Amino acid sequence: MKEIRLPPVLSPCCGHIVDTVSGLDHDAAPAPGDLTICINCGAILCFIDPIVGRLRVAHLSDLDWITSQEFEMLSATQQYIVDRGRITKHS
Repeated sequence: MKEIRLPPVLSPCCGHIVDTVSGLDHDAAPAPGDLTICINCGAILCFIDPIVGRLRVAHLSDLDWITSQEFEMLSATQQYIVDRGRITKHS
């Protein structure tokens, strides 16, 4: 799994900086409509324009195209992040 650097953008849910992503089954950069999870709060986010770093909170309809296996992985990852708690900011 290859990490891909993006222009820094704030999570619309918690304000955490999102600047790196990795694909579940590919090493391609995200495209509009692709989903990601905020590593800080676990929110499911949707790329509007990954080139300039625009994200929005995913709508239920954004999940329509994912497989049941992908949904289970998304849910498990989200639950792990929520159970872990938010990332502590260092000053």
